[in-house]
Parts: sequence; structure tokens; C-alpha cells
Amino acid sequence: MSTVRDTRSGRAAKAKEKAQDEGGGDLPGAWAAYGRLLQHLRKRAGLSQQQLGEAMGYSLEQVASVE
Repeated sequence: MSTVRDTRSGRAAKAKEKAQDEGGGDLPGAWAAYGRLLQHLRKRAGLSQQQLGEAMGYSLEQVASVE
């Protein structure tokens, strides 16, 4: 991974590049927060990942990857 200097913060540019390399685009924190929220709500409802997936038409693997 190459390091890109940003005049505001070298760390910010490097973190953004790393997120883009990992497929997170500009919103890796938002996706992580969504996953945590989904997990919290699923557990509060007393559902397993399998049950949630079936209710939404998704596989267990798809639910797990989001969480």
C-alpha cells in the first residue's frame, strides 16, 4: 500500500486509502456501525442470524458478513 500525504493529515489519507482497498469506500465506519446496530436489534428481538436471514430472504452468511 502506498502512502499518500494529505495536507490536513497524513493519517487521514492513509486510512481512507486503506478503506478503499478493503472495499469500504468512504464509509467504513458507517458500515461497521450499521452492522453493530443490526446485531443489537437482532439479539433484542431474540433472533438468530439464521432466523433473521430467513425472515429477510438472505442467507446466514449474508447476515453474518454485515454484522
